[in-house]
Amino acid sequence: MTNINTTAIELLEKVYGFRLPQIMQADFSGLLDKQSKTLGRALESEELNEFFCQEFIANLSPYELTAINFEKEFVNTEKERLHCRATIKHHGNFQEISGTGNGTLNALANAFKQCCGIEIEVVDYLQHGLTKGTHALAASYIEIADKQGTHIWGVGIDSDCTLSAIRALLSAVNRELRDI
Repeated sequence: MTNINTTAIELLEKVYGFRLPQIMQADFSGLLDKQSKTLGRALESEELNEFFCQEFIANLSPYELTAINFEKEFVNTEKERLHCRATIKHHGNFQEISGTGNGTLNALANAFKQCCGIEIEVVDYLQHGLTKGTHALAASYIEIADKQGTHIWGVGIDSDCTLSAIRALLSAVNRELRDI
């Protein structure tokens, strides 16, 4: 990672509050290099934030979440399952998906697998407060691996911690499909 990229990542944290996981920093550094070469210069502070958000947060295509619901089933005293039902928009068409898992992200990933044929595994997940106060935002960082073993990061922001993680998973899925 170049000194310029290290400075850019530090700027994202100090000015905008994003604390990128170490492994994700290397991924973002490569993207920064490409963008800087395209522009012929380093990105300014606001451009950096806009580039980061566009690359990792504003990924609403091809899948956009429009509704989601979870229901916990207690199978017995030692085992429980979470059922996910979601409505997604895929290329402008609404689609109902559903899946079951041991937690929120696992249930949603299984819904994508069962209903859309998208096989992913959550490899890493981190979350922190992006802002302070009673209306604070959470930032979630999720690394997924597709069935070929390619690792992709996604970022989600929401005032609800669970929705922040869901948005990060969806961002990673959309980034994976965009890069195919």
